[in-house]
Amino acid sequence: MRQRALDALQAALAAEHEAVYVYGVLGARSTGPLRESLGEQYVAHRARRDAWSAAVLAAGAEPVGTAAAYALPRPLTTPAQCRAEAVRIEEHCSAASAFLIAAGPDSLRGPASVALNFSAVAAVRFGGDTSVLPGVRS
Repeated sequence: MRQRALDALQAALAAEHEAVYVYGVLGARSTGPLRESLGEQYVAHRARRDAWSAAVLAAGAEPVGTAAAYALPRPLTTPAQCRAEAVRIEEHCSAASAFLIAAGPDSLRGPASVALNFSAVAAVRFGGDTSVLPGVRS
């Protein structure tokens, strides 16, 4: 695998590590239907993290590790703040998936497209922007 493709895959993996952490925090600070939605995202991002990690290993490289903690940019005490943080992490994952589509190996373009769609839809569901490519800034 070319270095740029591996870099894109590692960036997608790093974004998923962060998403798993963030959704763990958000779930602990939420209740009711919002907590259920956040929990679904947690499970999906954990599965994607594991898939990207396996792809890095299959490429003969060492998967990037998770950080001990991630900075949360705002207080997370209200449902609106939790939704805003969910939008932020989904946009981050969308951007990482778009990079993987553009620079990754052909074999991962399909799964990266699914990941981009998943994160874009989730971002909008949590109240994010409905631009053509949520999370991808020009």
